[in-house]
Amino acid sequence: MSTPKVSPNGTMNFSVMDNAPTFKKCNSADNPSYCTVSEIKSFLIQNISKDAAAVAALKSQKEKKAYIRFVINKSGSVENIGVRTESPVLKSKLTKILAQLPTFSSGSHNGTPVKASFGEFINLSDATIDPTSKTKF
Repeated sequence: MSTPKVSPNGTMNFSVMDNAPTFKKCNSADNPSYCTVSEIKSFLIQNISKDAAAVAALKSQKEKKAYIRFVINKSGSVENIGVRTESPVLKSKLTKILAQLPTFSSGSHNGTPVKASFGEFINLSDATIDPTSKTKF
C-alpha cells in the first residue's frame, strides 16, 4: 500500500489525512470528516438560498451541481478557491460563499501540520429562495 504524499505546494488530500481539518461542531461527531463534508454542503445550500440571483442562475442550469475545490491552510482558513459550474453568476456567488466558511481545526498527517486540499461535487438542487432573505427580485 502506498503512503499518501504531500504535494510540492505543501498540501495533502483531505480524505487521506490522519487528522483532517474539521468544523468545530464536528469535533465530537462519530465521523468528523463526514460531518465536516456535510456541513460544507449545508453551508453552501443555505447561503445560495439567500441569494435570488444565484438561485435564478442555478435554475437556468441543466445540471444542478457544481464542483468546488479549496485549500484549508495550517491555521484553518480557506484559500485557493475554485468553482466549476455552467453559470458565471453561480460561480462568482459560490466563490464568495466559500470564502466565508468558518475556520476549521487545523489538519495534520503523521503528527505534522499540513494544508488540506478539498474537492467535491455538490448537488445544489435543494437550493430554493429562502423566504427570510432580504434579497429582492
